[in-house]
Amino acid sequence: MTPSEPAIDLTAFPFMSEKWKAVMKWPSSHLMYPPISFDLPDPDKDSEVCLWVRLPLPQSPYLPPTPVRVEDFHWSIRWGIGNQGLLPLSYERIVEVERASPVSPHLTNWGPLTKVVRPSAEQEMAKIPIATMTLKQRQLLELLAITQPVKEPDGDWNCQNWTTSVLFRAASVEDPIVQANNGPLLTPEQVNNVLFQARNIKHEV
Repeated sequence: MTPSEPAIDLTAFPFMSEKWKAVMKWPSSHLMYPPISFDLPDPDKDSEVCLWVRLPLPQSPYLPPTPVRVEDFHWSIRWGIGNQGLLPLSYERIVEVERASPVSPHLTNWGPLTKVVRPSAEQEMAKIPIATMTLKQRQLLELLAITQPVKEPDGDWNCQNWTTSVLFRAASVEDPIVQANNGPLLTPEQVNNVLFQARNIKHEV
């Protein structure tokens, strides 16, 4: 900390973990606030990994109907990590590609993220179980997602294609990352079953 920077009295934050206190002691010029996964790690236990399909919002009865295509639904891979914080909230781990902003034509892979589970999630999305995985297996899935290329959506390629590629890599015996980590996480049959369900989601417009 430089002489021009006032010290932060960390005794005012008794709930703050030691890791956060260490971060707060960095010079402000180097301060980068960690994601919430910094304090809420993925627990070392088996978890059900699911494909979540975001359903379309109900259309207004006062506007002309807009065509809804299953191919345009947003897909993401998620699993719960429970309630680990001070607040009565549930958290989940997410791997996905999404638009950086509503007006952006590009998709961005932010890497694995930990987020709060929104109470409305069950109503807004359909959940399709993929498999129950250990922490090590989920970390391998995250590694596959991090290294999966992202293309610009063009009307044919979108987040569904990216998610499909990640799942099939997890079932591949030829993928070098999978080979280096004790083999596939899934079978091609499991992946095809999940994709079939996702592409045949029943929804109300």
